[in-house]
Amino acid sequence: MAVSRTDKLQDLGLISEKPLARPVEALEELFQLLKLQDLQKKMEGLKLVRALAEHHPDILLPSLHDVCLAVLKEVENRRSTLTHAAIITVTHLFAHLRKEMDKECECTAFVLLYRVSEAIGFIREKVDMALSAMVYSCSPARVMNALLKGGLSHLDPLVRKHMVLHLDELTQGVGASCLLTGKKNATGHFVSDISKLARDAAQEVRVISQRRNVHTGAECRNKARDQHREKELSVSASQPSSGISAAQKVKQAGRDFTYLIVVLVGLGVTGGLLYVIFQELFSSSSPSKIYGKAFNKCKSHPEVIGAFGEPIKGYGETTRRGRRQQVSHVEYMKDGQKHMRLKFYIEGSEPGLRGTVHSESRENPESGKYEFRYIFVDVDTYPRRTIVIEDNR
Repeated sequence: MAVSRTDKLQDLGLISEKPLARPVEALEELFQLLKLQDLQKKMEGLKLVRALAEHHPDILLPSLHDVCLAVLKEVENRRSTLTHAAIITVTHLFAHLRKEMDKECECTAFVLLYRVSEAIGFIREKVDMALSAMVYSCSPARVMNALLKGGLSHLDPLVRKHMVLHLDELTQGVGASCLLTGKKNATGHFVSDISKLARDAAQEVRVISQRRNVHTGAECRNKARDQHREKELSVSASQPSSGISAAQKVKQAGRDFTYLIVVLVGLGVTGGLLYVIFQELFSSSSPSKIYGKAFNKCKSHPEVIGAFGEPIKGYGETTRRGRRQQVSHVEYMKDGQKHMRLKFYIEGSEPGLRGTVHSESRENPESGKYEFRYIFVDVDTYPRRTIVIEDNR
């Protein structure tokens, strides 16, 4: 299987970069270049990232997380040329660093899948290429979790479709049994999520998921059958013959084992759902809770009220059909602490005015609660300006 995954990465057709004469200086320079607004300078910074990943990974790895965040920021850029180059750079990072990118899977998949909903055709193709590189480079369990977290609850069916396609690509590459080997709760989550996608409102998502559901079920049955055979041999070897035939004993043992598996998976799925509901509704670190606090600060700020008028309402991303989605967020680790970035939008009674709210919060290691590092509002219409709600950096 390792050879197959390597072949898949080679099929991506990535263009090789030249080694750098001064890689240490290049690492410092790329951050400066990516901060500039000049398109050409940003392109040079992305090229340095690709060269470091290919030829100087030992220099890049200590700063990998910060580099990934800088590159993902350019993936979100509205200039298609820059977005295209940034997505190719992400593909290089996966292809050259492989499992060193495991910790970056979740935030990267979130940003890439988000771009699917609003990108034009050739950008979407590059997003699929980057996600395929992640599938064939990183640990299967990490990839599975990243894809499901990034696309399972997205309101845009196109995002869910691409997520399912790459989940299908993953299970075909490593086998569903590999993904089902692990903690009971993780197995339950995987089976539950695949079943949920098989009932998706979008037909394309249902078709792909139902096909994967059949494959997953077959692998589960094969795995259970092998375990039944092992138990049959064990029972035959340890117990003397009695009035009940060996075939009947094996049949009863198999039936009991199947019931046990069903009960364990059911308990795992139920426990997982209860945990997710609790985290979302009651945990102080859930994205919805942090969004609520940030929105309350915004709608009560005098400068925001003066600019947009009352009442002020907040909402997440809007699809092409006008449907509003969940507030986009990214969770990541920096300096050993959990961080979360949020982006949402606000409107008031003033017609035609809309603001984009950006916030970043950091977990307090003593209290376990998230505290805001900054909250600011970009007024999206002319005259453009930024309203600083809170800045604790």
